[in-house]
Amino acid sequence: MKTDKVLFAAAVAAMVAVSSSLFPTIFLTQGSVANAAEIKVLSAVALRPVLSELSGEFERSTGHKLMFGYDTAGAVKNRIQRGESADLAITTAPQVEELIKQGKIAADGRVIVAKVGVGVAVRSGAAKPDLGSVEAFKRSMLAAKSVIYADPAGGGAAGIHFAQVLERLGI
Repeated sequence: MKTDKVLFAAAVAAMVAVSSSLFPTIFLTQGSVANAAEIKVLSAVALRPVLSELSGEFERSTGHKLMFGYDTAGAVKNRIQRGESADLAITTAPQVEELIKQGKIAADGRVIVAKVGVGVAVRSGAAKPDLGSVEAFKRSMLAAKSVIYADPAGGGAAGIHFAQVLERLGI
């Protein structure tokens, strides 16, 4: 069964490398062994579309059933810290490092599969903000009537990253 998990991880790595999703990492939880027909996967919700597409083929070709639990990267980490077990988990590199230090996951099961970008969107018809330099980006953020991003307290990687950017800019 471990070979099937490695094959699934390789398939996810190939698919995600073509698309994008903030330093997700696949790791095998320490001491976990998949049941003959069922593999539990905890994943950052950003990978749901890719995993949904890949899982059907994996299940058809191996006969194993994938059971998914999706959450923010921070919530995936919290679930593992509270003792929830999984055969395969996908979350951010900083989350994985913390879990390795705590002895919650095996360091040798870590595989980095992708990186995600963060984008800017504006209301239809609104002027495009100047993002050509750090200073221009800061001016655009300060001039905006509103800025919406994911609450970092929820553990989502993009929200955490954006809050850190705002902090570094003194906003």
